[in-house]
Amino acid sequence: MVKTVLKSKKNYLKWGLVSFLLAFLAVYTVNDYYRAYQLKKSYAEAQKAFYILAVNYKKATEKITYLDLFENPKQRVYVKTTLTHDKNTN
Repeated sequence: MVKTVLKSKKNYLKWGLVSFLLAFLAVYTVNDYYRAYQLKKSYAEAQKAFYILAVNYKKATEKITYLDLFENPKQRVYVKTTLTHDKNTN
């Protein structure tokens, strides 16, 4: 009878240790997968943000180029009107 009690205690100890190791392994594995998931998610969000930034930068450079097309003729008109105004004042 004493031997069976000791055997059952050893079995409980073995199964308890095995269950603890399995639980630890499961938590470690799930944590590892969760970290990988978070990294992928963060990478996707960063890509999206950089894409939006690139699109907005492209729009801004197009607008600046468009404004530069009017800058040169505006300067010519401004210089001509200034010169004619100076001649008329003398």
